[in-house]
Amino acid sequence: MRNLTRDVGTEPGRRGDERRSRSKSVINSRNGPMAFAEFMSRALYDPAHGYYSRAHKQIGKRGDFFTSVSVGSFFGELLAFQFARWVEALSKSQTVFQIVEAGAHDGQLALDILGAMAAHESALFKSVEYWIIEPSNARRVTQQATLSRFPERSLV
Repeated sequence: MRNLTRDVGTEPGRRGDERRSRSKSVINSRNGPMAFAEFMSRALYDPAHGYYSRAHKQIGKRGDFFTSVSVGSFFGELLAFQFARWVEALSKSQTVFQIVEAGAHDGQLALDILGAMAAHESALFKSVEYWIIEPSNARRVTQQATLSRFPERSLV
């Protein structure tokens, strides 16, 4: 079993000390605590110490947790099918449809959805723009690489 306290920056040693020191300096410079939203942003996306900035794989068999996406493409394929049914029910006058995903990690869900649409829903695929809202520069680079098969469909 992994020592979870090590992963959240309370471990002894240089990295943990650096994190504590940076947090204390922010708090002291404001003469009080930081807002929760800022704390979470730093904890998750800080380029040097944020959870999603670590080289350690967070998702999957060797990561910290599983998601439906991390075990295969089936979830994305189901979503592609459902999106196609919803679009069929919409007005025929609309020619472009956007799918928006926030925090897309490595872009695998987008790849699964777009791949399924390209293979089985070609008319819809031609009218879809897949938008990813991502606060992490490093993640955006990874997402663009993952979605390089579909540069005309994906906006990261």
